[in-house]
This record gives sequence, C-alpha cells and structure tokens, in this order.
Amino acid sequence: MNKQAYLNHWIIFGLVVAHQLISFLWYSPLLFGYRWINASGFRFADSPSMHDAAFYWPFIISIIASVLICYAIAFLFSRFNVATAKDGFKWSFIIWFVFLFLNLTTHNLFAQRPIELTLIDGGRDCLIFISTGLIISTLMIGKNK
Repeated sequence: MNKQAYLNHWIIFGLVVAHQLISFLWYSPLLFGYRWINASGFRFADSPSMHDAAFYWPFIISIIASVLICYAIAFLFSRFNVATAKDGFKWSFIIWFVFLFLNLTTHNLFAQRPIELTLIDGGRDCLIFISTGLIISTLMIGKNK
C-alpha cells in the first residue's frame, strides 16, 4: 500500500495547534520566557501594540510555518519509508539538527547573539520537530502499513 495515500488533515491541524501551544508554554514565564527576553534583548516598549497589524504577523507566519513543517515531514517520511516511531524520531531529529539547528547556530554566532538564545530557540524547535515526527510516523504513516 502506498504510504503517501494516507494523509490525515485533522492530525496536521492538531499538530499545528500543538506547535502553537508548545511555543506559548516554552516562551512563557513558566519555562524560558524571562531567559529568552534577557538573552534576546527584547523590549516590550519596542513591540507593536495589539491594535497594530504588525503585532499579528509573527503569529500568522508561525501558523503557516507549522502547517508547512507538518506537510513537509509527512512528505519526507513517505519518501524515506518511515514506518515506526523509532524511525520517526531518528529522521525528525536529523532534519531538525542538519537543516535548522546548525543554520540557527551559525546565524546566531555571526550575529554575536548569546548561545543561550540559540539553545532556547533550538530546543523549542527540536521538541516541535521530534513530536511532529513521532506523531506522523505512528498515527499517519504507521496506520498505512
């Protein structure tokens, strides 16, 4: 059976919502919010107000990125013949590390940003990629064996 034939859009929708919740929690004061603010030099006084359209663009881009990440991982997993949670974990980690984390690290090093900022941002991305890979490999691709 063709693994690409089974693509549950509700699972993708759930993953997109999960990405947003993970990010909300990750950057909240409960986890790394204050450390990220200090490491990034973010100032609330410089950010747009909720009444300004520019306030919403990061959220819109984040949702679009989540949708594309989920569909891209599902597509790549179907091409790599990923059929188990172990394979899903392995490939999502490789994709995250090679294509995202190394690039983020290089960019932040050249921009002379603190390594803590790279680890906070990269850690969130790692959690998102691995959870996405595990869910897609077990709930979508694993069902299609």
